[in-house]
Amino acid sequence: MATTELLSRPYGDPLAALLGTTRARVLRTIAKGTCTSSELARRAKTPLSTASRHTAILRDAGLITSHRDRNTVLHIITALGTSLCQRHTPA
Repeated sequence: MATTELLSRPYGDPLAALLGTTRARVLRTIAKGTCTSSELARRAKTPLSTASRHTAILRDAGLITSHRDRNTVLHIITALGTSLCQRHTPA
């Protein structure tokens, strides 16, 4: 199916259709650069608890990794997460 066909569907965003709107936004935010949980919540415009819940799910799916650095957690997109974002980003 061509990308234009997918984008013409009511949902319009294949990644959001697959992951959910908030989770797709969280993944795309991490794809823009490594960030802490607090930075992620601010950039993705979502509460910290919501961002944390979504990062756990994305980590379990192998789309991101998270590393503790003293009292912060850094979130980094994986190659799989990058591929998914690039393949399913609306024009």
